[in-house]
Amino acid sequence: MTAPSSSVDMNLSWGERLRFFLQKLVAPHPSIPDEGKQRRAQLLCSLSLIVLSLTIAGGIATKNEIYPFEILAGVSLLSYLLGRTKYFNLGAYLFSYSLAGFAFMRIYLGTASTVESAISTSVYVALVLAGALLSQQSFFLFVVATTVATFAVPLYSNVTQNFFDNVTRTGGVVLSVGILLFGVNVYLSSLEQSRLKKLQNMNVELDEVRKTLESRVESRTAELQEINSEIVSRAARLQGLSRVSLTIAESIDQRLQDLLSQTTKAISDTTGYYHVGIFQLDENREFAVLRAANSTGGQRMLERRHQLRVGGTGIVGYVTQSGRTRIALDTGADAVFFNNPDLPRTRSEMAIPLKIGLQVIGALDIQSTQPSAFREEEVAALTTLANQIALIVQNANLNQGDSDSPSAGLGRGRLRIDPGGKTPGFTYMPDGSIVAAAEFDSEIIRKSLETGEPAIREQLASGASPSIAMPVKLRDQLIGMIHVEAADPSRKWTEDEISILQAVSDRAALALENASLFEAAERRANLERAIAEMSDRIGESNDVERILQTSIQELGRTMGATRTFIQIGTLPSASSESGRYDNGEEADPK
Repeated sequence: MTAPSSSVDMNLSWGERLRFFLQKLVAPHPSIPDEGKQRRAQLLCSLSLIVLSLTIAGGIATKNEIYPFEILAGVSLLSYLLGRTKYFNLGAYLFSYSLAGFAFMRIYLGTASTVESAISTSVYVALVLAGALLSQQSFFLFVVATTVATFAVPLYSNVTQNFFDNVTRTGGVVLSVGILLFGVNVYLSSLEQSRLKKLQNMNVELDEVRKTLESRVESRTAELQEINSEIVSRAARLQGLSRVSLTIAESIDQRLQDLLSQTTKAISDTTGYYHVGIFQLDENREFAVLRAANSTGGQRMLERRHQLRVGGTGIVGYVTQSGRTRIALDTGADAVFFNNPDLPRTRSEMAIPLKIGLQVIGALDIQSTQPSAFREEEVAALTTLANQIALIVQNANLNQGDSDSPSAGLGRGRLRIDPGGKTPGFTYMPDGSIVAAAEFDSEIIRKSLETGEPAIREQLASGASPSIAMPVKLRDQLIGMIHVEAADPSRKWTEDEISILQAVSDRAALALENASLFEAAERRANLERAIAEMSDRIGESNDVERILQTSIQELGRTMGATRTFIQIGTLPSASSESGRYDNGEEADPK
């Protein structure tokens, strides 16, 4: 219990101000820590003020013998003053014994009318007040003292009465009242102790709960910090893989071997993986040959032309045969896969197939010194990167075939993507349908075409929708445009969304190049097959006329011409044996 504040709100009513004043008047000393002691000190102040008021009123009403009232008033005042200090126990003793002693003093002085009236006036009241103010031991001593003093009245009383029977009866009453009050005091004290014990147990339980909660909070905070750190690390690795993808797209003009070596080193530097290797299937598709690696052990494997049998023991052998990603998260579970003296620190390994469509052309092999090192989002990012590497390898193979052909006039760096009569673009509609893209012009597209860089438009006062124009570039050559328009007019484009759009643009450019080269190679193959078939048919005969007829017939059928003409001879005046044939029929000489 604390003392009321010394300041009083002037807006309080008179009743509230009076209550505040009385609370302040009986407030215990602030140095008393125990709540029970604070209540006893406050009770002492209240009772002493009441007795003080009554004695003053009694002294005023009495015309003679006012000195007992003066003594009692002085004791009450002194008890009140002690009750306002930390020595309130002394005030309680003084107040209780003085109130009881007042009766015995009147008996001794002979001013009481009877012994019974004197004792009933003060001693009974003193017993009740002492039971509330004193501790159990102190109250027991007080009961003994008052009982002894009552039974000893014949020894010092100056009251002229037949007091033997009265004293005996009065002493018995005092003893009975004292014992009764002591029992009540003990009972109330036991209840208080029980309540305090329950409160202590509750406090202990609450303290344990608090400690448990604090421990859980600390543990949870540590977990959240660890998770946050892991998320930040993963985000950094994923962002790094995105940068690797951009670097690959920007460096596509490099020699394939240099580009693959740069890719393995960039993946390792970004993700912190121990070893990164790129395998490519040989011409017979029997072995996966290591083409690039970043680690020291990988370099030794490159020097001895390390290769693994397709479908053989090991993760790379499994992946190149099945075309499915394989992950070994712990050496204890797949120890056979980690038996490589060149990479002794490997604890987990992942191999991702390099695929063009459904065809496997190699594998991206990644190894880590940590068990369970590969997370789902990293696997997805590395799979996308593996697809990009596969496109690069396939493009290199196709370009290598182009360099041996007379029609390889479109060298690297001057690739033209021709839709060849197909739909040049598509539009994704809000209802989820995909339709042919209509040609249209806009300021943001013109800006992107002029600069060759992404153009971003936020919300304008004119009501135009926020949009992004992302150029599709291959080796710094603009080959197309991606235009994204937001349905929400308040949409703000984030860096992640722009990065995603940039990555899609880069991969689309590589895929378009690959498709263009593939179609060109397919056209050349069809042409060479047609030439071979015509050559076979022409060579079936040894007759000159039959050869000429077969030649113009095959040319007309293959090329879809309405008329095909062939003539033997170089001069108009040649002899009549020289022949002319038109679509297989002999023509008249002219």
